[in-house]
Amino acid sequence: MQIVKIQVAITVLLVVATTNRVAAQIPETIRLPADPSSVVIRMEYSVLSTARSNCDRFPGNIDTYRPNVSVLVYADGRVLSQSPGQCIPVEKTISSDELQNLLLVIIYGQEFFQFTEAAAQAEIRAENARRKATSVMGHVSDCGDPVIRVATADQTHQATFNCPSVWIKEYPSAKRLGQFNEVVNWIGYIASDLRLWGPVAINQSITAANKELAAKYPDLPPVQERDRVRTIEIDATHFTSEFVIRRSNDIIAKVTVNNVVGEKSDVAIDRQNQRLIPTSNRN
Repeated sequence: MQIVKIQVAITVLLVVATTNRVAAQIPETIRLPADPSSVVIRMEYSVLSTARSNCDRFPGNIDTYRPNVSVLVYADGRVLSQSPGQCIPVEKTISSDELQNLLLVIIYGQEFFQFTEAAAQAEIRAENARRKATSVMGHVSDCGDPVIRVATADQTHQATFNCPSVWIKEYPSAKRLGQFNEVVNWIGYIASDLRLWGPVAINQSITAANKELAAKYPDLPPVQERDRVRTIEIDATHFTSEFVIRRSNDIIAKVTVNNVVGEKSDVAIDRQNQRLIPTSNRN
């Protein structure tokens, strides 16, 4: 469901961008670095820390910072993401069209290349003056500051702002701040299925589920990626994947795979006969 919402939102932004393409001088294609291993988008939620990670450094980290959540998108479409507690980044690949669409949204839809921390701070000062505020919100210390760098063949821009998701709630009319917060969200969306449950982990869940199905319920068909309903991250080393097995308009089984890093997957199979609502009758 989340993927559908993201695709719809991208479509809306692309329609707006295409409509204004001439006025905004939006190119048909955003030129990428010639080297396919070049990092085109980098986002780090960085928290200043004197402690050093026991893991190997994640590619592209600022050395004096320890990553909270990091995302790297390469010119060839590879996406790497790392979550708190993970030592090994997980990876997927997006198509050239998906990468172009993401860059179009970031650079033109949200005007990332025009964003500066100073401009956002000026918006906040202006709003405080308009409100005649006697006290203002200070630095949010318990939230990582996203550092975003976008590098095309023609331009490179890096920007940061203190905890934009908190500040935008206090100052919803701050345009530049809102745009930067949306850039954070878009990059997060593209890597949202890589936080702990990357393609390798999902395939492991499918393998474990099908091994259990073959042993206990050989009459049931094996599960596939398309049967996955959702994956839930419990903590940095623990996640569950849920699958449903359908026959026509019936759900005939639900399969839950409980995964803990370094341990054998636990599989629970619930046989049932639940009638699905026909598509034509859904609200």
